Amino acid sequence: MELRRGTGWDNSISGNINSGAIGTLNDQVAVVLPNSYTDVYGTGFHLRFGGGYLIDEVSEVRAVFTYQSLNADLTPMATSGSRSCTANTTPTGASAST
Repeated sequence: MELRRGTGWDNSISGNINSGAIGTLNDQVAVVLPNSYTDVYGTGFHLRFGGGYLIDEVSEVRAVFTYQSLNADLTPMATSGSRSCTANTTPTGASAST
Protein backbone atom coordinates (compact mmCIF):
# COMPACT_ATOMS: atom_id res chain seq x y z
CA MET A 1 0.00 0.00 0.00
CA GLU A 2 1.23 3.50 -0.79
CA LEU A 3 0.04 6.91 0.52
CA ARG A 4 1.22 10.33 -0.69
CA ARG A 5 0.39 13.94 0.13
CA GLY A 6 1.58 17.37 -0.94
CA THR A 7 0.80 21.02 -0.29
CA GLY A 8 2.32 24.21 -1.62
CA TRP A 9 2.08 27.29 -3.79
CA ASP A 10 1.86 27.15 -7.56
CA ASN A 11 4.70 28.57 -9.61
CA SER A 12 3.95 31.83 -11.35
CA ILE A 13 3.36 31.60 -15.07
CA SER A 14 5.24 33.98 -17.32
CA GLY A 15 3.56 35.87 -20.13
CA ASN A 16 0.75 38.36 -20.50
CA ILE A 17 -3.00 37.83 -20.16
CA ASN A 18 -3.50 40.59 -22.72
CA SER A 19 -1.18 42.75 -24.81
CA GLY A 20 -0.99 46.53 -24.84
CA ALA A 21 -2.30 48.74 -27.63
CA ILE A 22 -2.86 52.41 -28.45
CA GLY A 23 -5.62 53.80 -30.68
CA THR A 24 -8.68 56.04 -30.74
CA LEU A 25 -12.23 55.43 -29.57
CA ASN A 26 -14.91 58.09 -30.21
CA ASP A 27 -12.17 60.58 -31.15
CA GLN A 28 -10.38 60.06 -27.81
CA VAL A 29 -7.06 58.37 -27.24
CA ALA A 30 -7.56 54.82 -25.96
CA VAL A 31 -4.78 52.80 -24.35
CA VAL A 32 -5.05 49.08 -23.54
CA LEU A 33 -2.60 48.18 -20.79
CA PRO A 34 -0.65 44.89 -20.85
CA ASN A 35 -1.27 42.65 -17.82
CA SER A 36 0.89 39.71 -16.85
CA TYR A 37 -0.55 36.46 -15.50
CA THR A 38 1.21 37.01 -12.16
CA ASP A 39 -0.16 40.57 -11.78
CA VAL A 40 -3.74 39.37 -12.28
CA TYR A 41 -3.77 35.95 -10.59
CA GLY A 42 -0.65 35.78 -8.43
CA THR A 43 0.21 32.31 -7.17
CA GLY A 44 -2.42 29.84 -6.01
CA PHE A 45 -2.54 27.27 -3.23
CA HIS A 46 -2.76 23.57 -4.00
CA LEU A 47 -3.37 20.45 -1.93
CA ARG A 48 -2.93 16.92 -3.23
CA PHE A 49 -3.22 13.49 -1.68
CA GLY A 50 -3.73 9.99 -2.91
CA GLY A 51 -2.80 6.38 -2.59
CA GLY A 52 -2.22 3.16 -4.41
CA TYR A 53 -2.64 -0.55 -3.84
CA LEU A 54 -0.67 -3.28 -5.60
CA ILE A 55 -3.12 -6.02 -6.62
CA ASP A 56 -0.50 -8.38 -8.12
CA GLU A 57 2.89 -8.03 -9.85
CA VAL A 58 1.46 -6.24 -12.90
CA SER A 59 -1.74 -4.58 -11.64
CA GLU A 60 -2.36 -1.73 -9.24
CA VAL A 61 -5.14 0.67 -8.31
CA ARG A 62 -4.43 4.38 -7.71
CA ALA A 63 -6.58 7.34 -6.66
CA VAL A 64 -5.57 11.01 -6.36
CA PHE A 65 -7.47 14.05 -5.06
CA THR A 66 -6.25 17.53 -6.06
CA TYR A 67 -7.58 20.90 -4.86
CA GLN A 68 -6.38 24.22 -6.27
CA SER A 69 -7.37 27.74 -5.24
CA LEU A 70 -6.69 30.77 -7.41
CA ASN A 71 -8.00 34.32 -6.98
CA ALA A 72 -7.93 37.27 -9.34
CA ASP A 73 -7.28 40.88 -8.43
CA LEU A 74 -9.09 43.94 -9.76
CA THR A 75 -6.90 44.85 -12.72
CA PRO A 76 -6.57 48.10 -14.70
CA MET A 77 -7.24 47.15 -18.32
CA ALA A 78 -7.47 50.37 -20.34
CA THR A 79 -7.91 54.13 -20.38
CA SER A 80 -9.97 56.21 -22.78
CA GLY A 81 -9.67 59.96 -22.39
CA SER A 82 -9.88 60.62 -18.65
CA ARG A 83 -11.75 57.37 -17.84
CA SER A 84 -10.18 54.09 -16.84
CA CYS A 85 -11.53 50.56 -17.23
CA THR A 86 -10.86 47.79 -14.70
CA ALA A 87 -11.68 44.08 -14.88
CA ASN A 88 -12.14 41.32 -12.34
CA THR A 89 -11.90 37.70 -13.47
CA THR A 90 -13.56 34.88 -11.51
CA PRO A 91 -13.93 31.14 -12.18
CA THR A 92 -17.44 31.80 -13.53
CA GLY A 93 -16.67 34.79 -15.76
CA ALA A 94 -15.37 38.34 -15.89
CA SER A 95 -16.77 41.76 -15.09
CA ALA A 96 -15.57 45.18 -16.20
CA SER A 97 -16.25 48.67 -14.87
CA THR A 98 -15.27 52.20 -15.83
